[in-house]
Amino acid sequence: MKMAEAIVIGMKGASAAEKDEKEKFATHEKCKILAACGLHEGEWDQVPPIYDKIAEDGRTRSAVRDAMEQEHRATTMVAEFPSSVFLSTQLVSDMKDLEFGWQGSNAFESCHRGISPFAVPHSSTEVHQRLRALEEDATQAATTTLADVRATRTRPPPCPADCCGLLQTLCAHIKLLMMMCGSSCEHMMNVTTICYLRKDMMSTFERLDKNNAAHLLWAIFTDARSHFNTAHDVMGNPPVARLDWLLAALKGRTPSTALGTTFQ
Repeated sequence: MKMAEAIVIGMKGASAAEKDEKEKFATHEKCKILAACGLHEGEWDQVPPIYDKIAEDGRTRSAVRDAMEQEHRATTMVAEFPSSVFLSTQLVSDMKDLEFGWQGSNAFESCHRGISPFAVPHSSTEVHQRLRALEEDATQAATTTLADVRATRTRPPPCPADCCGLLQTLCAHIKLLMMMCGSSCEHMMNVTTICYLRKDMMSTFERLDKNNAAHLLWAIFTDARSHFNTAHDVMGNPPVARLDWLLAALKGRTPSTALGTTFQ
């Protein structure tokens, strides 16, 4: 009997150890997170607190969603443009799998995946409830067809039609960056500067049209893809943002449609 109990306890101990190891971040995953956060190797103690919470609660989709929702409520910005954001299952899955740069894809069809200004669009509470109900139905269904999967798959959101909508989108993107990447991320710092520059120019650009908003957001999106798909260089330095040209253009009050972006 004692031997059987010892075997059971040993099996439970091994199972718990395997579970604990599985829920922690592997070395290559830590390097990916550090690069996204603009930190050097060995600076793991400076990553945003969401990663410790995810590791403690378990790297399941529900645990990651809970952690993201808590951090989103706790994250505040100075002079924030309030926005109502839905954390979709696809976004939660991308963050769980550390797919920050979504494999470097610049395709329009996947522009809302990973860390992107198109991943957290402003939408009404009614839309949130409908999307959440659809996701819950798909989770609880006894059988799931290809049509069901496609029905729950989100698509790129409509582009903001005015300056207020653009600022809401930028603020939501910045909050996502603050949650997942922290204050040392150079892409986050540049987007924050762009947001405040655009806010200061509201009186000049109050008639901002979809083309202006789309070109600016697409420039930020392509930089995010490049930034979050770049590892530390050979000297161990984290990736840098490449939005200096956009900052200079905005400071010079150049219209967004003249910035030479690839948006079609």
